Parts: sequence; C-alpha cells; structure tokens
Amino acid sequence: MKYKHMKTKNQLMDPNWVNRNQEIVSKYAGKWIAINNEKGIIGYNDSLKELKSFCDAMDIPYVFYGVPLHFGKMRVLPIRFKI
Repeated sequence: MKYKHMKTKNQLMDPNWVNRNQEIVSKYAGKWIAINNEKGIIGYNDSLKELKSFCDAMDIPYVFYGVPLHFGKMRVLPIRFKI
C-alpha cells in the first residue's frame, strides 16, 4: 500500500521530501532528524527521546526520520555462487 501523504498534527507532510533533499539529509547519517514541511529539518539528535522532547517544546508539526548510516552512498555487496 502506498501513502500519498503523511499526516501529523493536522498538517500534510510530503512523503518525498527526503528523496528530494538527499544532499541535506546525508549530513545527518546515523542520527534521528525531525522534519517540518515548511522549515525543513528542525532538529537532530542521536537519541529519539531527546529529540522528541525538544520538538514537543516547539509546538509545530513534525515527522521523525532515522537516517541510515550509509544514506546516499553506493554500496557494492558481494555475491557468492556455490557450485
């Protein structure tokens, strides 16, 4: 099932924001980021709990995204054949 929009606190979030802004998001590899539709990245932290408390204090709509360690980098995985 595909989602057209992510909804949070009565605001529609663009699900392709991360894909369109890969160069910005890649700077936060291995961290959690909070994204707002209008402001972009509003915060980042290693701990999701600390980031959530920071964003709750701001009282604006946001979505969390855990950026993978190898975000935006090409990885070549070995393929082994057994005969």
